[in-house]
Amino acid sequence: MTALVSCRTCRHFTADPIGDGDGIGHCQKLEAYLKTNPTPQKINLALIALGNLPPDRVIWGGTLNHPTRQCQKYELNPA
Repeated sequence: MTALVSCRTCRHFTADPIGDGDGIGHCQKLEAYLKTNPTPQKINLALIALGNLPPDRVIWGGTLNHPTRQCQKYELNPA
């Protein structure tokens, strides 16, 4: 089981440019994977690995003090 994390602190997360970064954004790992044209079943598995419930592709950044996601691709952003 993976620890709870917040996408906002992950090196692969790009926050939506509107707002303070606590909202939705994009996961670079997911975006790169989708470019390989995976099957719908493999997309669902990738979403689960990121902590989403398929078919939900929305990546919520979370807040710094409230981690809510179990993500197998999480890497702490050193910045």
